[in-house]
Amino acid sequence: MPVPEHSETVYAQGETFGNETDMKRSELREAVDRHGEDLSTWPLSERHEAIALLANDPDARSVLDEARAMRALIAGQAPIRAPVGLADRIVKAAIGGSAPTTTRARPVKAAVSS
Repeated sequence: MPVPEHSETVYAQGETFGNETDMKRSELREAVDRHGEDLSTWPLSERHEAIALLANDPDARSVLDEARAMRALIAGQAPIRAPVGLADRIVKAAIGGSAPTTTRARPVKAAVSS
């Protein structure tokens, strides 16, 4: 979603907003960490504040630029696969079970009948 060139943005639904600059750069960074760099997927109230901040603060745009660069870098990497059974071991350990361990079998003495 491009950053608007002016402080008032009109949406397709006809809603507008003006100089809502309550968001700080640190809050923008936290919101980008939570919601991603695509502002169109953000909750509407946070999106409005972010767009207003981006329209009025050129330095805030670097927050989105960094997130987009990170996304592009990650997208170019091969996926990391978890070992088979890892999720099951984690769930078992979380619900109080123990992780599978290797045990040696003990010899069993046969009962001798007389």
